[in-house]
Amino acid sequence: MSTSTRDLEGQLLRRSEQPEFEADESDERRFTFPFSSTAPVARYFGDEVLEHEERSINFERLNESAPLLFNHDPDKVIGVVERGWLDGKKKRGMVTVRFSRNAFAQEVYADVKDRVLRNVSVGYSIDDTEEREGTINVTRWTPAEVSVVSVPADFSVGLERTATPTEAEANVKTGRGDNSQPATSVASNPNPPEDNMTTTAPDLDAVRSEAAARAAKEERTRIANITALC
Repeated sequence: MSTSTRDLEGQLLRRSEQPEFEADESDERRFTFPFSSTAPVARYFGDEVLEHEERSINFERLNESAPLLFNHDPDKVIGVVERGWLDGKKKRGMVTVRFSRNAFAQEVYADVKDRVLRNVSVGYSIDDTEEREGTINVTRWTPAEVSVVSVPADFSVGLERTATPTEAEANVKTGRGDNSQPATSVASNPNPPEDNMTTTAPDLDAVRSEAAARAAKEERTRIANITALC
């Protein structure tokens, strides 16, 4: 495992999805939807894939009444995660959540029902990784919270997979190769509407070249200043 890969372990990351919400007939405030998938997400270190095998996801924190948040804000609790589990067939992390009755939660709930807010994101920590052909495969990870979000990173699931706190704004691949969808769920939509906002990954070579050119220019300026003083 490379040093850069080891550095990822223990970090808190986020990634979002656009799921189909499946409402519970017994309680209209309760929804079931996927919150994660195997779609690759572009990070600063390369493409990241969350594995969804039997032992890949540690659901302990989710199943201890983890919070349902709005945009990952711990001060905006809009509900609770009642259950988290793996759909091994569709390779999806699944949750059942229940919206709170507080005023703000009811506003978000109304927008979810009206399909104004359709994206979800998971906050998770990386426990173990493997580097395979330029892709970082997260072989063991722990989801800590689920959020309703305004902008997702992974359009293949939803009500993000989101980016890391330091790169929130890491660009994403939509994972169009995975076209499985949970029945009736605001979850997985591997082919997002054309009007959904997507971004492309930065050109790292161009960024490095620009940084090198800037450093060289600053060094020339420094030497010229020293020469002038002498």
